[in-house]
Amino acid sequence: LLVIYRDGVGDSQKKDVYNMELLPMLTSIETMYPGYKPKVIFATVNKKNNTRFFTHESMPGGGRGGRRGYSEESRILSNAAPGTVIHSDITNNLYYEFFIMPQYVNEGTGTPAKIHVLYDTSGFPCELFEELTYAMCYAYDNWQGAIRTPAPCKYALGHAKLASKYLKGIPNELLFSFKHFL
Repeated sequence: LLVIYRDGVGDSQKKDVYNMELLPMLTSIETMYPGYKPKVIFATVNKKNNTRFFTHESMPGGGRGGRRGYSEESRILSNAAPGTVIHSDITNNLYYEFFIMPQYVNEGTGTPAKIHVLYDTSGFPCELFEELTYAMCYAYDNWQGAIRTPAPCKYALGHAKLASKYLKGIPNELLFSFKHFL
């Protein structure tokens, strides 16, 4: 089973990622290992979205001393609990996508990550992949709790920063034709 998380892909770039990254990878596997058909899940991770999730919590007494217009018990909004997964109602029914809120946010408004599965031959139930994604948010070694995206995305970002900092010289000109290099 190959599980690939691809970070930094906007909605308008998904077709390009599918055609320029996923299909060549599958072709390479078939070329190198004829007859081998691995189960693959290829998912994009998008941190830049305007979606927010809240829960209602009750406050006894309302904190207003019973002034007119306020009930004895008022309701306040708070961030969604860690581990919240939304995969219906606000997601696109034509695709397999979900929002995940893996980390606890104690100040400000928490922003979920949007996971969109572009390719899936695994046969896994949706809930199993959502649990795997949530668990991967706890697998980052440099932080004791959950991070916003699965750990492989965070590791890839770190490697990309290191490569851009320490690799000197002119890169291969063939790379300039690929969007992910630009």
